[in-house]
Amino acid sequence: MNAAMVLAVNTWRQLLRTRFLPVVVLFGGVLVYLGLLLGALAGDVEPRVLLDVGMAVVEVMTCGALAYCAASGVLLEIEQKTLYLILTRPVPRPAFLLGRYAGAVAASATAAAAMTACVASVLLVKGAPAGTDLLLALWGALLKGLVTAAVATLLALVSTSVLSAMTMTGVVWVLGHFVAEIRFLAQHTQSLAAKALLPAVWLLPDFALLNYRDRLHLPGAGLGESLALGALYAVLYSAVCLGLTTALFRRREF
Repeated sequence: MNAAMVLAVNTWRQLLRTRFLPVVVLFGGVLVYLGLLLGALAGDVEPRVLLDVGMAVVEVMTCGALAYCAASGVLLEIEQKTLYLILTRPVPRPAFLLGRYAGAVAASATAAAAMTACVASVLLVKGAPAGTDLLLALWGALLKGLVTAAVATLLALVSTSVLSAMTMTGVVWVLGHFVAEIRFLAQHTQSLAAKALLPAVWLLPDFALLNYRDRLHLPGAGLGESLALGALYAVLYSAVCLGLTTALFRRREF
């Protein structure tokens, strides 16, 4: 655990120095411009549009950054031969994976919090202080990022490049937002091929569970129950992916 913690802290520092802070600054500038533009178009629903667009960008950028960092954190170490030096310290292979994963998640969470602060600042300037919806959107984005990073880490070990790992992760991320619709269509179609693929749909992450702002405005939706269910689901799904990654990583010869 000490090795994993050291790797996580070093990864967090490295990512914040090289990638995330410029992205946050760029995001803040784009958001200010977007706020000025939407202010002339949205009319009375301007705060809602700013919130939805801003947090959608936060979620996409957070998950995209995590997919890249998780995939490249393994593959680039292998390609550049630095993994050999790390594993001869000695650093256990599970500690290496866990440290890189935790560091990427921590750096992305820091950047996501900073970007959310930009959204809150724009809303405050527009006279619409951020409320519970903003925090729920941030929490949902972080949980999706947790799952996305675990999926990217797993796919990095079965792919040949960072680009292919990110592409597969992107496909899983998109499909994960339509799991319920895919299941419904597969169950009601007459195609035998579609029915045969139905079990594979259950392997996809169900990101609908983490869309808190959409779920909690429904009648009868419980805040505490939904938050607990989503967090438990994200942690368990990520743990399974990381367990499979560790099993594959142990079989690789370095």
